Amino acid sequence: FYIYVRFTELIFIYVRCIMYSHKDEKFGKIYEEDLDVYFKDNLHLHGHLTKTIDKYNTIDYINDDWVCELKSRRYSIKSFDSFMVGENKMKEAEVSAKKYRFYFCLREGVYYWDFKPNPEDETEDMYYYYGMGGRSDRGRDERKRTAYIFTENLILLTDTIRTP
Repeated sequence: FYIYVRFTELIFIYVRCIMYSHKDEKFGKIYEEDLDVYFKDNLHLHGHLTKTIDKYNTIDYINDDWVCELKSRRYSIKSFDSFMVGENKMKEAEVSAKKYRFYFCLREGVYYWDFKPNPEDETEDMYYYYGMGGRSDRGRDERKRTAYIFTENLILLTDTIRTP
């Protein structure tokens, strides 16, 4: 009986994990499509960008000069003092010859931050920091090393695209 109950619990957790992942992936796709149109209408931002197709790619948009990442969140810009991106993305930005731009689609609109390395003088304000982050409410532990970009450095691009 115990084995049956435990097996049933594991199946429930697995199904819940798939449902949450699919729901979050669908949520992000909606805003990627809206931003695709915005980028095409506003080529002065960084020229024509190519959307990466592979869902496991570490970046969302790219061209000869720019690499761009989009994060869609169900939060207000005022919800946190920083927003996270994968540590791997920030590490790539630190060594890349290309310009990196991080977009955050939030309740008030789409914000962006152009990568700048943190000042070497530790008494100056930093743009980002590294720490542990993630979530564990989708049936598995998704916490890992992440980079946190301070919201005070985010610039409003448009308020015509917003998350609920």
